[in-house]
Amino acid sequence: MKGEETGKVLLERYIPLYGGKIIPFTFAVTKEGSDYVENNYEKGNTVKVFGNIINFKEMKVTVQESAFGKDKENITYNTKREFLITGGFEPCDEDDKAAYDAEAVKAALTERELQLEKTKSDSKKIIKMRRKRDLEEKQVQVLLNKSLKMICHSNN
Repeated sequence: MKGEETGKVLLERYIPLYGGKIIPFTFAVTKEGSDYVENNYEKGNTVKVFGNIINFKEMKVTVQESAFGKDKENITYNTKREFLITGGFEPCDEDDKAAYDAEAVKAALTERELQLEKTKSDSKKIIKMRRKRDLEEKQVQVLLNKSLKMICHSNN
């Protein structure tokens, strides 16, 4: 997918990690390399690329006019990070020993999806438990307040 203004191509690939895990990752390809990537890199290819991590922080200042004195400056920051591919090699052939096994990649993606679903389910359980705990704490607080009022009234 070419960027309208920059001519860069976004390359969506997977990065293998230790232990047979895999993560999706999006890279930007320089304008100079965009045509090569679009014409030579296909889904399922193992490719070796290199580049730079570019961090960009933009400051935006808006001014609110005040009724008296100095105007109010509101400052916001927009931070962007880009993983820019500046070069790469030809895709590996499927039978090349450096190429990743398509079945292993598929299995890692399936495992990733299962783990994400488990994490999502566990998060929902934790939220539910915290809400229940919060409700119980409120109920205890109400009972303590009533008890304190009763003690105060009985002493008077």
